Amino acid sequence: MQSIRLGNNLFQKEKVINELQTENDSIKERLKQLENKCQQLEQEKTYFEKACFEFKNQLNLLQIENQQTLFQNKQFQMEIAQLKEQIKKKDEVINEKDEKMLYINMDLQELKSQGNIHTNKIENYQSEVTMQEKRNLKLEKTIQLLEEKLEDKENDIQTLKKSIQQKDNHIFILLKDKEKAIKQTNDKENPKKPIILKNTSQDNQISNSISSSQTSTENQIKSEDLVKSLKSKVNTLTKQLQEKEAEIKKIKDENFQLSTRLKNTKR
Repeated sequence: MQSIRLGNNLFQKEKVINELQTENDSIKERLKQLENKCQQLEQEKTYFEKACFEFKNQLNLLQIENQQTLFQNKQFQMEIAQLKEQIKKKDEVINEKDEKMLYINMDLQELKSQGNIHTNKIENYQSEVTMQEKRNLKLEKTIQLLEEKLEDKENDIQTLKKSIQQKDNHIFILLKDKEKAIKQTNDKENPKKPIILKNTSQDNQISNSISSSQTSTENQIKSEDLVKSLKSKVNTLTKQLQEKEAEIKKIKDENFQLSTRLKNTKR
């Protein structure tokens, strides 16, 4: 009975030992975890100490920069005050300039209005000049054609005059010969009978030649009068054209003076 009890006690002790062993292993494991955790915390502590040191250095730098910034800010405030004073003076000058610009713009508008008036006049005059030039060109062509016709007629007249002269010479010779022959015949028949010359055909030729010559001469005179009239018109138009060009030049000079005045005003 006693041995059995001892056995039971031993079994109980072994059980307790096993439990204690298990608990001891658990404690060791936990202790190991705590050691790892402690080591990790030590590393974190070292990291944070280092970071704290860096932050302190940065803080010192920031404080130094802040002091410099405050000093610069004070200087900036002084500069700002000076700039405000300068701006105030500039504003006064600008207001004076604005007032002057108001009057200048009024003058500018007036000058622009005058410039537009002169520009319109120039355009109108240039249009008139162009029309006059076209008319002048047309008249010159007409005159040239008339002069060519006149030259042709003059050539025809000269040719006709030569032909008339030749015919007159021929007629004169024939009349002389006929007169001589009639005289000789009459002298034989009746010495005292007057000589009567009749040559109707030759007289008609002479009359027609003279009439044709007179007609050509009249046409020549009419052509010359027409040319003179056209030339007179051309001279009149040319004179008007020169007057318009002179007036345009005057207006351009005035416009140039206005433009110069406008540029000087803008300056």
